[in-house]
Formats: sequence, structure tokens, C-alpha cells
Amino acid sequence: MRRIPSDQWPLIAAVLVLLVSGGALVFYILFQKPPPGGAGVPSPGRPAAPAPVRSLSSLAPEPRWESLDRFADTQTTSDFRQAMDRVYGDGTPAWQSLLTLVEGTGGPPRVDITRWSADAAAPRQPLSLRGTRPPPRYWREASELPPSPDPVARPLDGVKVAIDPGHIGGAWARMEQRWYQSPGSTTAVMEGEMTLMTARLLQPALEALGATVFLVRDGAEPVTATRPDDYAALATTPQQAELFFYRKAEIRARADRVNRQIRPDLLVCLHFNAEPWGEPDTVTFTEINHLHLIVNGHYDATELALDDVRHEMLERVFQRSEREELRLADAVSRSLAAATGLPPYDYGAGHMAGNAHRPLPENPYVWARNLMANRLYQCPVVFTEPYVMNNREVHDRVVAGDYEGERLVAGKRRPSLYREYADAVAAGLKAHFLAHRPSGK
Repeated sequence: MRRIPSDQWPLIAAVLVLLVSGGALVFYILFQKPPPGGAGVPSPGRPAAPAPVRSLSSLAPEPRWESLDRFADTQTTSDFRQAMDRVYGDGTPAWQSLLTLVEGTGGPPRVDITRWSADAAAPRQPLSLRGTRPPPRYWREASELPPSPDPVARPLDGVKVAIDPGHIGGAWARMEQRWYQSPGSTTAVMEGEMTLMTARLLQPALEALGATVFLVRDGAEPVTATRPDDYAALATTPQQAELFFYRKAEIRARADRVNRQIRPDLLVCLHFNAEPWGEPDTVTFTEINHLHLIVNGHYDATELALDDVRHEMLERVFQRSEREELRLADAVSRSLAAATGLPPYDYGAGHMAGNAHRPLPENPYVWARNLMANRLYQCPVVFTEPYVMNNREVHDRVVAGDYEGERLVAGKRRPSLYREYADAVAAGLKAHFLAHRPSGK
């Protein structure tokens, strides 16, 4: 064996020390004991930030607060305050505790948004309000459209319209509590069936005016793939599981279809109204009949405290949805009132007096309410509520079904209830686009 010269021993010793030290370091990194609480948890003295405390409504996903950043500088503080005071607020300063307008501080004006209202430690999200650019959105106001090539005959040329026939009907009508049958009659009154029939008549009427029209549902089946049994673990009663299904999941599925697939310029949500009718097999009829339209608004403090609801409202506020929605509701309400002769419904005096609502003084037929079915759609919604289904005359017209021309029904010659409804909505939309779409002259 070759003998190592004595003068090389110091160098070899240094190399051996380095190798041993490096191996020990690698061993420590690979096999060190994790800190208490598991890997990734900071060691004592550096506690992890607690997860924010959420306040969400039933079946709601967590809001993506960062999605609001795209609306920076799309309106001014004056625009924001006016929208909240006129439409979205409940007439009180309640909204200001969660949405604080900041002006005159040397920086750009902004709104500080409370993201997690149940968590006092949650940071606020500032959003600049300089009003220097238009809001990003998938829909267009009538005033933002190019002129129609045939403005008189086709004022809706190129306009995308979605029609949402309210409720489901069919085998689901009893569960929805939108079903009754008069003793001795062979025809059941089902709101979901009635709205679908109206929608199928409204579609070609709007297409004749140039619109591209989509039905959110085209049958008496749910849009959601879920069923009441899917919510049994969340519910305390079978009835609550049913409510989760048809009042929550169904509406969310429709909104998802509209916002992700159809992406229309406006949505028409068709409904019929009703007064309390008692048991559906021994219905109580009324002489009352009325009409109103609903725009999204009137968020009270309890609703604003729900994080998902507040986020969904802000999506509408920043898109300036109320401007077009109010104009549409005004035009369609006037057309429906002229066609039906019905008086406006009064929430203050009616059976729904306890519901959160807000009258809009410019038009007695238009009310502001916060409903899932007009809040979740990220476009202007025309939400119609004509006719009282358990009014005796309306019942007779429902039983008469759909027909062309006029017939003697309930002692008077009149058109089909469904055609009267559909034609009036179409006439209102035509009037709106004639009034607000650029003419090109």
C-alpha cells in the first residue's frame, strides 16, 4: 500500500471534517422532527394567522373577493353612493358599516369593502373609485349597442335575451307549493307550467324583433342535477331538504347556466302572483288581481351581513345593472299595465307586507327586492309578477288554455292569458330599445 506523505495529512483531515459536517446537515434537514401541529405549521412564537370567520347563506360558495378588483375605477364615489341610496340600500345608513367610502385623504377616492363580516380581524379590501373606465361585463345596455339595420321592425337586432320561466311545474309543482285544483275542475293551476307556456310564446315574438333568444329551461324538469335527497344531511326535516333543492340549488343552477353559457344582454324572469289560497285541493278564490315588477335592491342589514350576498350585490353595483334594469322595468310595466288593465300591487297593504321591499316613487308598478332569482344573474333582469293565480277570472283563463284570437272567457271576449302576457312583455322590450338604442342618424 502506498504511504501518504506526512505533509498531506492536514489537508485530508480538513476534507474529512467538511464531509462529516455536510452529512450531518443533510440528515437534519431530511429527518428533523416537525414542529408541533404538523408540517408547515409555524413554530411557537410565530402563530399562524387564523382562518377568517365566514357568514354565508344556504348552499352558497365562498365569494372570491379578488374578483372585484377588475372593477377598480369603473365608477365614482358619487355613483356608488347614489346606487346604494336609491336602489340597493334599505333607506338607512346600514350599508356604510360594511362599505366605507373614503374621499379627501390625498389618495384616490375609494370604497373599503368588508370581506368577512363575522370576523372583526379580517382586513378590508380597498377599491379605487375614480370613474375613469367602463365596467367589464358580458352584457350591453341598449345605449351601448350599434344601430339596428332595421330599427323600426327589428329594434332588438343582435340582442341576446334569456327567458327564465319561473319555478319548475309538472311533477314538482306540489312540492314547490305552486299547484292547486279547483273542485270539479280537471285542470290544475301550476305556475311552472304557466310560465313555460308564456316563455314559448314570448320567444318567437322577440325573435321577430331581431333578438337571439334562449330558454333557461324548456321543460317541466329541474335545471339542477341534484334532488331533495342530496340535502338530507344538511336539513333538519324533509321539507327543508326540498326547500334547499327547489329554492336554492335550482336557482343557483339556472344562474350558472345564464352567467357561464348564455351570457345574455338581459334576462326576462316570468312569474305569476297569488294571494293566500289555503289548501290546494279546496282553494280559496279572491276578487283581488294586480301586477308589479321587481328590480334587485333593498338589502337590509341582515342580508348585507352575509358575505356571499354582499359580494353578489357588489357585482351588480359595479356593473351598473340598476340603470338598465330600472329602464327595462319601467317600459315593460307600462306595457303590461296597458294590456291587462291591472292595478299595481302594494306591498305595504298586501299579504306580503312583512317582506323586505322598497317602492320606487317614479313608477308604482316597480318595487325593489333582494331575491336570489334577480341577484345571482349578472345582467339586468326583468322580473314580472302579473295576475293573481287564485283570482276567479284568472283561474277561468288558465282553464281556457292557449288559443289564437279572442274567445268568450269569464263573461268577456279576450285573448289567451298567455298571449296577452307574452305580447305585452315583447311590446315593452320593443319600446325600451326604440327609446334607448342609437338610431344611427
